[in-house]
Amino acid sequence: MKNRMKKYLNEMRELDKKKKKLTKEELSDMLIHIKFYQHERLIHLLVTIFVGLGTIMFFGIAISNEMLAFVIVALITLILFFFYIFHYYFLENTVQELYDLYDSLKEKDSK
Repeated sequence: MKNRMKKYLNEMRELDKKKKKLTKEELSDMLIHIKFYQHERLIHLLVTIFVGLGTIMFFGIAISNEMLAFVIVALITLILFFFYIFHYYFLENTVQELYDLYDSLKEKDSK
């Protein structure tokens, strides 16, 4: 999904640089893409929240039980959580940039 989003974002940047007016269908298609990416962002937000909660839970169990197995699982979920944060950061920023590009392209369409 990350490569797909980068590719689409670059295509939209190029259209914005060309100062080209988009048709209603192209603007509608862009909104559809934005909705797909919003859905992806929401799903990853939920996954990130649950991985974070799991990390806290495993650290709590590891501290209270002092068992090495829970410490290892807590460290693994912490690493997973770290990567999910970076991925969600990418998704959030990409969708925000698509909003800005959409607004910019729509302004050109209305002029």
